[in-house]
Amino acid sequence: MSLKTIKYFSTLIVAVVAVLAAWWLWNYYMQSPWTRDGKIRAEQVSVTPQVSGSITQLNIKDNQFVNAGDVLFVIDKTPFHIAELNAQAQLAKAQSDLAKSE
Repeated sequence: MSLKTIKYFSTLIVAVVAVLAAWWLWNYYMQSPWTRDGKIRAEQVSVTPQVSGSITQLNIKDNQFVNAGDVLFVIDKTPFHIAELNAQAQLAKAQSDLAKSE
């Protein structure tokens, strides 16, 4: 092998090793962040309700493990109850108007 070929392959090998080392370090520090006091491994998820409203009761504590289907918090029912009563009143009015027109 010529000296030029050896230089080419040695440069290529060093570059590949550097890229692999950078990838490994990135994964190591991003997947397992650490502090001077300790080391953690965290998985975070976003929790979004199907409806909006004020939270009236929080059923979990910080760093508590939860399972699928656990009730995490309770949303104030008042706005939904008012909307239900309004819908029932509109239905009753529509039924009354229908009965009058017949």
